[in-house]
Amino acid sequence: MARPISEIDLTEVLHYTETINGKVQTVAYWPIRKDADGVVLLRENTLDKAYKMNTTNDATYINCLVDSLLNDETSGYLSYFDEKMRACIIPSSIKIKPYNSDVVTEIARKAYLLSESEVTNGGVEGESILPMLKVHSGQTDDNNARKAYNSAGVASSWWLLSAVSAEQFRRVLTIGNVYSSDAILEVSIRPV
Repeated sequence: MARPISEIDLTEVLHYTETINGKVQTVAYWPIRKDADGVVLLRENTLDKAYKMNTTNDATYINCLVDSLLNDETSGYLSYFDEKMRACIIPSSIKIKPYNSDVVTEIARKAYLLSESEVTNGGVEGESILPMLKVHSGQTDDNNARKAYNSAGVASSWWLLSAVSAEQFRRVLTIGNVYSSDAILEVSIRPV
């Protein structure tokens, strides 16, 4: 049943149907903030498959492999949802700051990765959602709140969109701390 955005509480867990490799499953999503025109949801678990951000050590997020995969309605992440659900997913404006620039670029995406700013104390790439991670995970420690698991319940590292050098992006490790890794490393993703 459809509900107005105003009725969605940020502390609840929402469940949506995804079809991955022909298997239909119900997946939990955490509301992490309300924007003017919608509720921003974070997938509770990482995807089971690991992905390279790019085929080379290029730490450019816009149109990288993961950015393209997340927004592909034919065979990527958005294809997991039925047509009706895809129609409900509206683009969000996200901020991206290249590692060697003070210029922040805003782009619109239906699905994306969180930034380092968002999973820590906030910054140029976004306000912190760490308080909501603590609410949803039931944890008070920052690292424990950032931990994510795959569908089998195994702790999983997950990519962030933030670049720290020409070759490396940030990611959250299985122990919950934020670390840098080469763009060609295969790491799970946790879509927003």
